[in-house]
Amino acid sequence: MKRLSAKPHHVGSEAGRENAEFMAAQFRNWGYETKIEKFYVLFPTPQIRLLEMTGPKKFRATLREPALKEDTTSAVAGQLPIYNAYSVDGDVTAPLVYVNYGIPSDYETLEAKGIKPVTEEKFNIGDTDMTSQLLRAKAANADVILTYGIGPELAQIANGMGKLGWKLPLIGSWTLSMSTFIDNAGANGEGAVMPQTFIQAPSTPKRKAFIEAYQAAYKVDRIPSPISAAQGYDGTYLLAAAINQAKSTEGPKIKAALENLSTKVEGVVTVYDRPFTATDHESITANIPVFGLVKGGRVVAEREDDIAGANAVRVKTR
Repeated sequence: MKRLSAKPHHVGSEAGRENAEFMAAQFRNWGYETKIEKFYVLFPTPQIRLLEMTGPKKFRATLREPALKEDTTSAVAGQLPIYNAYSVDGDVTAPLVYVNYGIPSDYETLEAKGIKPVTEEKFNIGDTDMTSQLLRAKAANADVILTYGIGPELAQIANGMGKLGWKLPLIGSWTLSMSTFIDNAGANGEGAVMPQTFIQAPSTPKRKAFIEAYQAAYKVDRIPSPISAAQGYDGTYLLAAAINQAKSTEGPKIKAALENLSTKVEGVVTVYDRPFTATDHESITANIPVFGLVKGGRVVAEREDDIAGANAVRVKTR
């Protein structure tokens, strides 16, 4: 096995041919009638892979992992790089996306409001211990923990604060409303605050019917991710309205219909009245979300009057 795996031997490689001939020779020595069959298959391999940042400072990635002395195979030449085997050739230029620490405009917005983070921390998907990050935040005398992540890791932040006996306001993105946060954090998640386009409350007849239908269909009381269910529901109705208007299921025709939708669509998040244009693909404006609060193992409106009366249905501003 060590001999067969000593060199990269993907389809069509020289080492692959050598391995085939070696195995054929072994079988012949053992007395078997042996023949190597040749097949021609589609197996594209990359000729050029290039990743670079064009500005403000030019940077070109090597796209090579460093060799490790603990792994002798990591320095073997001829290994295929990571690539999408059946993708087309292309040259794509796109904006730089920041990860882990947020994007510059996040901090610019905070600064404009006179807020400066006392520490900026990160974590990885799957991390289960946030103690070191929280201790640094505590040492810096943080007044609030502002997060962006998904349910399980956010729960570990809340649980870490609980272990330290350090209770601060926990504010984050909509994902604090996910059942994976609420259930994993338990009592430590109580009081977490997040923006929501939809609260599981029968504040309109449409919402009441939607909630009851979901509960009946899935045999649950609490919707695991109310905002996901609501926006998916509304999105389906918007798509259906566009298909009906376009009289087609062709992508470009549906897109054109969405950008000039003549039918008003009553959803559970909002009422969509020409929600999109050719230059505006955002159906939700800043006036629509309200703040949700984890209370009693579910998300409620932080302010009850945000989802009552004239505030129950907020529509897109122009």
